[in-house]
Amino acid sequence: FGSFKGELHLDLPEFAGISVKIDGIVAERGGLVDNPLAGQSDFNAYQKRGLHAAALWAPSTVFSAMYSFDTSYDASTPLYMNALAAGTFPRAAVGVIEPERVRVASVGVPQQPSIGKTHGHLLNLQYEAAQGITLKSITSYRELDQGQFDNANYSPNLSNRTGVFTGQNFARYSLAHFNQDQFSQELQVVGELPRLKFAAGAMYYRENVEDNAQAFDTMQFTDAKGSAFIMRSIDYAAQRIDRASRIRTTSVGVYGQGTYTPAIAGDIVHLTAGARWTRDKKEGSLFIVNGAAPSVNGVVGPRLLDASWSRVDPMVNLSVDAADDVHLYGKWSTGYKSGGANSRSLFYAPFNPESVS
Repeated sequence: FGSFKGELHLDLPEFAGISVKIDGIVAERGGLVDNPLAGQSDFNAYQKRGLHAAALWAPSTVFSAMYSFDTSYDASTPLYMNALAAGTFPRAAVGVIEPERVRVASVGVPQQPSIGKTHGHLLNLQYEAAQGITLKSITSYRELDQGQFDNANYSPNLSNRTGVFTGQNFARYSLAHFNQDQFSQELQVVGELPRLKFAAGAMYYRENVEDNAQAFDTMQFTDAKGSAFIMRSIDYAAQRIDRASRIRTTSVGVYGQGTYTPAIAGDIVHLTAGARWTRDKKEGSLFIVNGAAPSVNGVVGPRLLDASWSRVDPMVNLSVDAADDVHLYGKWSTGYKSGGANSRSLFYAPFNPESVS
């Protein structure tokens, strides 16, 4: 299928206390299923490329700063969906059953790649403040822009109740756009004393997301049997937005953890305990449903989410080095995932946090 992949990894010699590393990758493959419509992309193809560069500055034995940048591009087309069985309703003449994997699609339809672009920055500072005490700062920022173009599921749906196909539209094109950016900052102190290893820190995270979705039929039958069809004349930009939402997440947390080894039984016993406090806040809006402001029970306007959650999650672990090759431990902890709202729901239905023990 015309696939190839190439990678480059380059470590440059240190100069003036600065070390640089560069990584690059490209990968490409043609479609696994050909699209008969001239000028349109085949199914299940991809083009990918990425670049990463990092610079490490270590002016002394106790301080270092590392900056990293990465960017990537991913263009891919969807999987082709074979029609494995006839189903309940009469099928169009072109709606052939395809129980085996096909090489050429039964109908040519508009199809273009879904393109994702992302890039990010990272700054990592590390300072050895004293013997066995290290301070760290981790700062990062990332952006993602993703478009979806999916017209690959038409084949299993070339049917209707009447069996008369004149004027019936088909080949539903599912389009969506998603953009996201995030920023995070974490501060850490990591230390080691004769009988105690510990880590503590605080973090801040902020994320903005906006997405929309639309779908419309791109083809139309011109005869009753469903053996002839044309591509509909469509102004893509004029098609209604079926759903659009945005949300902003802000999260803060503080944590601490330590492992203590008492002077008993030859230092084979270790007790670890820790806890994390988290507060999450989400402010969201579902502002388009079926091309207009949402209408629920006679109230027209954006459906809003304004919710926050706060929680402490502990952890305790007791372990024993029973022998050189035998380590025994018992651990208990809890975990938590924040709630939100379902943007595919016409009511922007909220959902509660999840927890595990």
